[in-house]
Amino acid sequence: MMVVYKTYKYRVYPTREQVKQIELTFKMCAFVWNKFLERLTKAYRRRGESLTIFDCDHILTQMKDYYPWLAQVDNKAMRCTIRNLFDAKKAFYRRLHAGEKPGYPRYKSEHNPVSSYTTNAVIHVTDDYIQLPKVKRLKYKRSRPIEGSIVEATVTRDVKGRYYVSICCAVEMEPLPTLDTSVTICRDDVDFAVDSNGTCYAQPENLDQQYRRLRREVRRLHRMVPSSQNYQKQRQKVEGIYQHINNIQSDHRNKLVREIIRKNQVITVEAVDDARMRRDREYAEAVKKTAWREFIRALDYQARCTGRELVVAPTATLNAS
Repeated sequence: MMVVYKTYKYRVYPTREQVKQIELTFKMCAFVWNKFLERLTKAYRRRGESLTIFDCDHILTQMKDYYPWLAQVDNKAMRCTIRNLFDAKKAFYRRLHAGEKPGYPRYKSEHNPVSSYTTNAVIHVTDDYIQLPKVKRLKYKRSRPIEGSIVEATVTRDVKGRYYVSICCAVEMEPLPTLDTSVTICRDDVDFAVDSNGTCYAQPENLDQQYRRLRREVRRLHRMVPSSQNYQKQRQKVEGIYQHINNIQSDHRNKLVREIIRKNQVITVEAVDDARMRRDREYAEAVKKTAWREFIRALDYQARCTGRELVVAPTATLNAS
């Protein structure tokens, strides 16, 4: 038996009062993120100091004396925000040491149409509602049952103003039966990918159409005045198309990964060439269009969950073999 983490995403239907509480939590978590990002940056620049996550937890407790409205939202959500900030900084330095050019964590805007917060407080889920701290009982659409023990929950608002709760659970799973098959998968310039057995994996049918639509709407956005109301409406439209493209790619990726994992014991997949990404614009756009990094990440997760072996190899190694 192995313990894996699975996420169950549900659409929720909050009341007006619950919407106010959720929006307040979004605002306070963004406030906490910005305050601690400023503190961490200043402490390092002025004195070369590095605050620990425990220091920040203690400072957060003291901040409630100066900002009493922080007590109106879930305390665990604000502490998870600090944890996420530290994770973002670790990821920045890890990528920096690997020779990449990552962006430093940014300040969060209160006006972002997409917002979220995570809490690891006590969460109750029944057939009719999801109960979260401060928000209380949220009606939701139960699309599938939850397995395992609840670890944390993330509340999200999308560009269309819809609310979702993603529940992360620790689940005990049996590995799949061992096979004697293996496959090598490479990115393809025409299709999505091709494997060593000669199988071609096609792109989602309407993906190119959505990308053309995205480029058209982005051009319209750039011709508008940024402070105008039409600009904000067009921006939401563009972000809605981005989300639709992500949904198409995610659905295609999940189905493909499950098929590959089910049929093969050892999977070798072409790695992303970061050096080529920086110098070859056409290659970089092709990698982004196929969401190849996300494909590798999904394969890695499913391989670990099912007892399969994943090898990520450079393109030169695959060509030589």
